[in-house]
Amino acid sequence: MSPNYVSESSVKIQIPTQDTRPSASSAFYNPRMKLNRDLSMAVAKEFLKNRKQACICEPFSATGIRALRYAKETKSNVFAGDIRKSSVDLIQKNAKLNQITNIEVFHGDANELLTARKYDLIDLDPFGTPAPFIDSALQGLKANGMLAATATDMMALCGVAPKQGTAMPKYDGAKAMKCEFVHEVAIRLLLGFIARKSKRIIKPVLSLSTDHYIRVFVKFGKIGKNKIGYVNYNPKTGKRSVSKIKKKNFKHAGPLWIGKLWDKPFLKKLDFQHKLLDFMIEEANGKPLFYTTRELVKGIQPPIKELLKKFKATRTHFKPQAIRKK
Repeated sequence: MSPNYVSESSVKIQIPTQDTRPSASSAFYNPRMKLNRDLSMAVAKEFLKNRKQACICEPFSATGIRALRYAKETKSNVFAGDIRKSSVDLIQKNAKLNQITNIEVFHGDANELLTARKYDLIDLDPFGTPAPFIDSALQGLKANGMLAATATDMMALCGVAPKQGTAMPKYDGAKAMKCEFVHEVAIRLLLGFIARKSKRIIKPVLSLSTDHYIRVFVKFGKIGKNKIGYVNYNPKTGKRSVSKIKKKNFKHAGPLWIGKLWDKPFLKKLDFQHKLLDFMIEEANGKPLFYTTRELVKGIQPPIKELLKKFKATRTHFKPQAIRKK
């Protein structure tokens, strides 16, 4: 059987014969994650642009597509890894195919690679939750580094995991919440988990919810306390807020991140054109917890432009029919 090849942006890679869905047992090239990878390259290039000989760690490399793109498009030294020997062999083969030499490939546990040296940027894109790898990532990250993390365990983060309810053992017992704005809660739970693990103040520069996953990019500052608290929500009245403490007579989610989800000046510098980025720039300085239009208007809904003016709001990337109050 002849090898299968795919081209994406700057690289061409060989991929194994595969099913239509990823699994934890074999390397998988997921075309649905191209947006994720494209955005990651834009963020990395902007973040690393003034750093010489930057180091990037990508410990779940599978076919190597993300790691190879980092190596070629950012010119950084990339340390890629995978626990599967077949994946390691494939990454090495794809590196030769693209004549990429600024990459080292390791066979072993992700936590070992994460703590083997200090990195400017660490990208966690595991199968499921990144939670078991956050401690090691924080240990391996430089003080002024950036952590990118993807989570696909959306049933847990959205509070619909069977038998588990809303409490999440993998996130140190934080509680999720089923609600109209559940994906924003999910992002805040992931950021809150990172913030609670970190001794340094975090600064999310980009938070994304799309398709089957959420994705965050976080910079780290000086040692200090982070903005941790709770979502307070009354399903009957629709009232919602974030605060450092739980308010009485409300449903709660948390502990989670209650600060901003985006750094607007940083977003505006990205060399990346996509409507999702446009929406994130627009909503970057808005209030926490968006509203769906059906919550605000009963019956026939007017055009979104009228609602934006009426409620002094912006659009949000989370949902087409939702707005964020300014």
